[in-house]
Amino acid sequence: MRYKLSYMNKRELLCCFVISIFLCSCFSNKHYSYSVNEIDFANRAETRIAGEKIAIDEMGLDEVIAIDSFIILLSGNPEGYVSVYDKNTHDRLAHLCKEGRAKNEFMHCVFPTKQTFYRNNDLLLPIVDNTQFVKELNITESIRKGSAVVEKTDECISVIDGFDIFLDNDIERRFEYRDCKHDPVIENQYLLPEYYLISSTGNKEKINVFPKMMDFEDTQRATAFYSGCLYKHPERNLVVQPFQYMDYILFFDLDSGKNFAIHQPGSLSFDDIIPMKHGKSVYHFCDCAVSSEYFIVLYKAGDYTLSFEDYSRANPEIIVYDWEGNYINSAQLDNVVHSITYDHERKILYGIDRRYDSLYSFDIGSLVPNQNNE
Repeated sequence: MRYKLSYMNKRELLCCFVISIFLCSCFSNKHYSYSVNEIDFANRAETRIAGEKIAIDEMGLDEVIAIDSFIILLSGNPEGYVSVYDKNTHDRLAHLCKEGRAKNEFMHCVFPTKQTFYRNNDLLLPIVDNTQFVKELNITESIRKGSAVVEKTDECISVIDGFDIFLDNDIERRFEYRDCKHDPVIENQYLLPEYYLISSTGNKEKINVFPKMMDFEDTQRATAFYSGCLYKHPERNLVVQPFQYMDYILFFDLDSGKNFAIHQPGSLSFDDIIPMKHGKSVYHFCDCAVSSEYFIVLYKAGDYTLSFEDYSRANPEIIVYDWEGNYINSAQLDNVVHSITYDHERKILYGIDRRYDSLYSFDIGSLVPNQNNE
């Protein structure tokens, strides 16, 4: 009897060992650490919306932000990288951030995440200067004084290497994304993208998003397929990362630790082998606008956009999601735009066409459900 029990125990142990090896093997083959929700969002637009051109006089337009009563235009103009307009009259209220080396001047402005926040009722715009220094531009005080007023400054990740999202209205507390990079030691190998929570004291906590590299027929394409900017909920520490070359949006709830992704069924997945490039490069998610209830992405991989003979001049679609990752609505735009922002009070989407320094407004009231708290 004792022999039988011992024999059975050995068999059970062997089975457990085999099962554990199998499970570990399955896990090691995963290319993304969290759950993925398959959400059908492509080619569902039934509406086409034409933009109304807004008369402005700006050069080198890059990004646009609509907040409160302001439209903030961000450009490459060294005479003033930031222009603030009245949302109602379209009059320019301030021309700020001249090129220079003083505290309230800028060598080279970058606005990758278009993030704004409030402190003591003042509107603040973090600007990355000279690739790796963040400066808080106080929009409220700058308009009042007629010149740029800079509050806190700090070092940040170089825009060459990734992006920072600032948490709890504090540029010292960050969610950091580091791009996929070539391995400096091993030829034709790459370093996976890295994600960190950084406290105001500088402590770093790594978030393990990708356990292993995707498989590529052409490894030279690896870095591109992990690319995507970060966008934050206006109030919560909730961040999305729409991917530029895949139909994925990653979600990071940094307060609850709930991370997940949404993905278009049937499109390339992290577990597929990424094929060799044939023909033109097709962008997927190109920009994002946020509000408390929704975020809106520019999308250029749908049938509507791909139907244009010249893809570089093709009109995009917009897709609306809630912050739980649910598809809400979509539309085809009748104008080329490269950067977007959303006025949730008027349900107006603003977009700029960088080719011609043009600003457009789109009434998207028919796309967005009424919300009592929006």
